[in-house]
Amino acid sequence: MEQNRILISQGNRPWWQIIVAALFYTAMIACLYHYFIEISLRASPRIIRRSTVYLQLAIFFFAGGFSFSVVKDYYFDIKKRKYKIQFCVGPVKMGIWKKFRNLNYISVFRNGRNIYEVNLWYDRNRHFNLMAASEATTALLMGKQLAEKLDIDLLDATFPHNSKWVDKNP
Repeated sequence: MEQNRILISQGNRPWWQIIVAALFYTAMIACLYHYFIEISLRASPRIIRRSTVYLQLAIFFFAGGFSFSVVKDYYFDIKKRKYKIQFCVGPVKMGIWKKFRNLNYISVFRNGRNIYEVNLWYDRNRHFNLMAASEATTALLMGKQLAEKLDIDLLDATFPHNSKWVDKNP
């Protein structure tokens, strides 16, 4: 039986990032608490303007917590020619199915920071950055597995100006 759905997930966040996110969210709740207490107890226009600092801090802390806790998953439905990028924060998941015409190929290349990235190219010149690895062999292995599952070509561009198509069946 042919598998038509593919999931590529970032996995779980490291424990230290979860702790940092929890600290940000706790600070956000404390700021919101102070904001609403200030407004309900002393509702003069001057106090309300001054207490908006708490609201601004709450927004800042929410953004910090979100950046340390969000996980990005990619879903592909090959049969229906759709994909979804799903953002997950704990049990909350958000994403929208979108259509694509063609999956072109997978490329593996080294960026300017000596990190190897695996990209999925679709609809001619659009792409997803699916993963990054510090070693070329790891990135190429992941790229090869994805290319086999999606039944598309793999481009090895780990050496600049010397890219080559990889044979999936050696």
